[in-house]
Amino acid sequence: MQCPECGLELSGTPMVCPRCLTRLAAPPVRQKAGETVAPGLPPDLQTAAADGREQDKAGPASHSPSRTRSQEGEGLGTLGKAVLALTLVLFLIAAATFAVALRSVTRRDPGYYLAQAKGHYDTGQYELALAAYLRVLDRDAKRAEAQNGAGWCYLNMGQPGRAVAHLQKALALEPKSFESHLGLGVAYCGVYMWPEAEASLKKALDIRHGDPQATRYLGYVYLQEQRYDEAIEGLQTMVQKQPADAVAQEYLGRALYATQRYDEALLPLQEAIRLDPHLEAALEHLGLVQQELGRCDWALEQFRVLQAAHPDDPTWYAYMGQCLYEQGLYGDAIAHLNQALTLSHADQVLSKSRLYLGWSYYAQERYDEAIVLFQQASLMNPGDAEAVAGLGWCYAKLERCSEAKGLFEAALRVDPYLESAQKGLSTCP
Repeated sequence: MQCPECGLELSGTPMVCPRCLTRLAAPPVRQKAGETVAPGLPPDLQTAAADGREQDKAGPASHSPSRTRSQEGEGLGTLGKAVLALTLVLFLIAAATFAVALRSVTRRDPGYYLAQAKGHYDTGQYELALAAYLRVLDRDAKRAEAQNGAGWCYLNMGQPGRAVAHLQKALALEPKSFESHLGLGVAYCGVYMWPEAEASLKKALDIRHGDPQATRYLGYVYLQEQRYDEAIEGLQTMVQKQPADAVAQEYLGRALYATQRYDEALLPLQEAIRLDPHLEAALEHLGLVQQELGRCDWALEQFRVLQAAHPDDPTWYAYMGQCLYEQGLYGDAIAHLNQALTLSHADQVLSKSRLYLGWSYYAQERYDEAIVLFQQASLMNPGDAEAVAGLGWCYAKLERCSEAKGLFEAALRVDPYLESAQKGLSTCP
């Protein structure tokens, strides 16, 4: 092959003449039978294309880099699934983020905690209810409903002193709230502020006339203030309307006992215990009423129930000792009364225990021991004419009549109708 310009003999198939740099025409490519070469491609690319066609003819197993259309479809399907899964995950993350944000916003709302507090209160979970009410007040201290709710939670948790502050704030926000007036009256009862309790309960009754709970607590206030006639009047009216109110029956019985109307006190106290056997004050006063009516066996039943429930309380031993003394069981009386004195030494009931213990020793002719007990009873309760008369009887038995006579006279100055002092004075010459 020669260069068409300079006539240089060329070898091989050069593209450019090395002497004159003239571009030479490409030599024809030999084509196999049935083979088509892409027009306009350089010889090396045409060869590569031809090689590719040979590989296609050989089938998919003869080449690894190339993929069939079905394989490409499978690849696209896998990619679509991956995109769908990723979209779903992103959606779930976005939904969770929105829920957390919504909950955070909601929890900043006092109404959320207020609803939570009501739910806990209605199920008796007062500690949880109180925590929710206090969260409301942290966000809005002028929520009267939350102040009232916190006060009632403290009442139900046995903390009336803390209840007072919240209920006072509730009334400052809503002066005509029946629940707050009632709660404040109950709270004042819990801290022994009887005049304040009476005023609050009367305001509650002004708002809701005849309310049983307010009437019952007002009767309790009158009972504590020893306004027994007022207590009896209100409580009798109430138990006629609400005979199943065990606490009202108890208060009525206690007021009747305090006025020495023992026969009348018996029925409401028995009814109170029938309605609620766990009313210990009703059990105690039923025992005292039965003792006053001379039914010591029945009284002992009540006191034994209380003594079993509270074995460290000296009161029940004292009451039982008194009943045993009145039954003439002096040995048992001494054991119970001594146990009462062992458990406590500063109780009004125990002053009476010393008196009964002194008489028990006197009945056994243990006069020196009886004198000590009568003297202690007299010191604890200087106005106890019975103790002075008992001391006089001991001196009389010891033939110290001059001292005994002075003691009987002193007892009669305190109680002119005291039978033991009258008989004692008549025995002295």
